[in-house]
Amino acid sequence: MNLKNIIRLLLLLTLLACARNKLPTAATALTGEWTWIASSGGFAGVHYTPSSTGDQIKITFTEDTFRRYKNGILEIETSYHLVEGETIMSTDSVTLIEYGNGLQQSFKLEGDRLFTFDECYDCFNSEYIKE
Repeated sequence: MNLKNIIRLLLLLTLLACARNKLPTAATALTGEWTWIASSGGFAGVHYTPSSTGDQIKITFTEDTFRRYKNGILEIETSYHLVEGETIMSTDSVTLIEYGNGLQQSFKLEGDRLFTFDECYDCFNSEYIKE
């Protein structure tokens, strides 16, 4: 093996190690309980909040399980994992939440806020605050 091939191999291994480290960091930040603040979207561009709907929604992420509670009642419990992929808004690779039913959401974390974006046109985005 010549020096060029060794350098290429080391560069490739370094890039792979960096890519792998991104997912656990996002998973760690996502883990916990989140309280719903607002959702907006749809064909009509509607905006919903707890005060406009009368609903209190909490979501939780553990290491591999997602749960959604509405007014204290468990509505959804499914597995999830984080994957790298493209969004409907960009061809850039981002971290996506992929649920057990195959649906995906892109997301953004800003401090104690979680923003989720349904990966379909005229769908919803939601905002949550970490408990």
